[in-house]
Amino acid sequence: MLPIPLVLCGKAPRVAIAVRDGLRPTYEAIHIVTSVEAGIADIPSLLLGNRPQVTDPDNLGSQRYGRQPLAVIIGGGYSDADFAAMRESCHGISTVPWLRHAITTSPPPNSSKPILGPEYGKEIAERVTRCLRDLADDGKLNSDGVYYF
Repeated sequence: MLPIPLVLCGKAPRVAIAVRDGLRPTYEAIHIVTSVEAGIADIPSLLLGNRPQVTDPDNLGSQRYGRQPLAVIIGGGYSDADFAAMRESCHGISTVPWLRHAITTSPPPNSSKPILGPEYGKEIAERVTRCLRDLADDGKLNSDGVYYF
């Protein structure tokens, strides 16, 4: 059985790689977006099951294009405005859930900012997997919407 294709958006490559690896073998990050501009340019084509117009050979995703992604995952490095711009670029063509990192405005007392590396990426992958499983259980995987992980 082939892994389920996803688009992963992460500004920190170390974290994106760890998330990509943590999603395997069930899910496959076919394309990893590392900037808002790339997201605006690439995600619409990807949602249609096509290659991006300009394929970056250094893209950290599997680059196994041709299948429509099940979801677009947006990491915590993207602001509300970034998210809105990427999502707006897909207006009228998005038929998948968009998952956003649930960033709280006030961290718990005595907590520090996460160290952006493999362990953090693994934690994010677990949260994304749990969110996707919940969406599947609720019958929401084949419909456009915004959900937080």
